Amino acid sequence: MAELKSEKAQIPCNINKLRSLVRSYIEKHQYESALFWANKLVTLTNNEALDVYWYAQTLYLTRQYHRATHLLKVHQLEKKIMCCRYLAARCHFDCKEFQEALDILDCPTECSEEVFSSAELTGTTMKSSINLLRGKIYEAMENRSLASECFKEALQSDVFCYEAYECLTAHHMLSSQEGLSIFKFQQILCNSSYIFHRNRIVRFVTL
Repeated sequence: MAELKSEKAQIPCNINKLRSLVRSYIEKHQYESALFWANKLVTLTNNEALDVYWYAQTLYLTRQYHRATHLLKVHQLEKKIMCCRYLAARCHFDCKEFQEALDILDCPTECSEEVFSSAELTGTTMKSSINLLRGKIYEAMENRSLASECFKEALQSDVFCYEAYECLTAHHMLSSQEGLSIFKFQQILCNSSYIFHRNRIVRFVTL
């Protein structure tokens, strides 16, 4: 009996070890190995949301976009968790299925801001990523006006989102006044004494 209890106690530790293993393989760009163990984890944890998300990530990283988005939709995670919604939409975007990607992002169901991919991620930066993706979708659909608004919203949500800034400047989506505001923003970022004072930076981003 004591031996059985000991085996049960080891199960959570083994699962956590496998989760660390999956992320370790992802960091080392060994995506096939990450995919194999992520698949095993989903079975072991009976489709726990965290493990389904990471399995979908490994499918995405191995360019199995339709399998990844199907996995998330089967468990309805794109309707519940913001980072899962983003990943599902990103899969469609990479398949050039732009309307399908927009439909997922525009789903009226309220999402949890829970994040699985990094302790540094927050609901705010996730919203910025979603706005950035939405902007890229509109840009691909040649709707520059809506794309511009989305890129601006992405930059307002996360002042460090260089991709949003690059999209705005590369495609001349800023007025001269907006460009000046961005220039001031860049100057602040270059000053290390202000780099972590987000509130002081935001006031210069008057888009």
